[in-house]
Amino acid sequence: RAGYDLLGYFVLPPTNWIDNYYEPTAERIPAFLERHAGCPEAEEIVAMERQEADLYRHYQDWFSYGFYIARKRCADVVLRSGFRMEGGEGQVETGPYGA
Repeated sequence: RAGYDLLGYFVLPPTNWIDNYYEPTAERIPAFLERHAGCPEAEEIVAMERQEADLYRHYQDWFSYGFYIARKRCADVVLRSGFRMEGGEGQVETGPYGA
């Protein structure tokens, strides 16, 4: 619908978020607040981080984060190298540096 084809997806396990993101983030919060003492924006960021972690821990049986792999539907795909693939089928034309 939005111009993309879904090629695949997978749900990230809770340990990816709890062990590898939320807990390390929580450990760094005191130093962050110390560096930004008296800054209301820093305190707001910390409050939002803590709220997200609490919500995830509480509702992790009902929702999670996923990783999606999609490909944009288009007639022409221009690669970062400057080469053009006509129809997305791998026909390579010369780029800005020659073929």
